[in-house]
Amino acid sequence: MQPNYVNYQQDQSLLWKGIMAGALAGAALAMLDRETRNTVMHQFRQMGRRSAVIVNEVRSNPKETTLMLKERIQIAAASGKELMEDLKSASAHIEKIKQSGMEAVQNLKDTGMEIKEAGMELKEIGHKAGEAGHQIASGTTTTSAMPPAERKETLPGHSQGI
Repeated sequence: MQPNYVNYQQDQSLLWKGIMAGALAGAALAMLDRETRNTVMHQFRQMGRRSAVIVNEVRSNPKETTLMLKERIQIAAASGKELMEDLKSASAHIEKIKQSGMEAVQNLKDTGMEIKEAGMELKEIGHKAGEAGHQIASGTTTTSAMPPAERKETLPGHSQGI
């Protein structure tokens, strides 16, 4: 397992070296253009001026700068904490919606099965009704389909003489 990890690290190293070499070559080619060179030089000068202002501010007012940085960090931390709470809340809402959707799908499946079963029962009733209609139309009836009085049978609990 170790040789694979070493090969992986070497591949990653070569990849980053290639990316850096490509970036440097691209930057060198871009610097051949006069307008690009002027823009880069202008941006570096502005960055140097800003850095000098920040260094002078820290030198002249170290406590104020420190307090300002602490305040900004606290604001950023509070914003981050609030963002995390909002994300947790949103995640909980999404989970509730997901659960509701899953319950709705299950309810639809259950309802579909109930409708299918009711349809099967109706089909069976229709089939029996069709058979009865066919028997009535043809004039043939089985004794089990006739009412008990016509079959000359007694109902349970009744004597034959009554």
